[in-house]
Amino acid sequence: MKEIDLSFAQAAVVMPKEHNTLRIIQVGAGGTGSFAALAIARLMYGLKESGKQLNSLLSILM
Repeated sequence: MKEIDLSFAQAAVVMPKEHNTLRIIQVGAGGTGSFAALAIARLMYGLKESGKQLNSLLSILM
């Protein structure tokens, strides 16, 4: 019987530096990209409501 790998349990917690500005660039919005665009829009809305500055660029390739 194969053992379960629990090495992730010893992983370090990463605490990134807090930023006030976020730039999101998405190129392509077909298939997975269209799903990602909706998730990014929700993320941007939440961040904007919390007072963060956002710059975004969505380039749709067909």
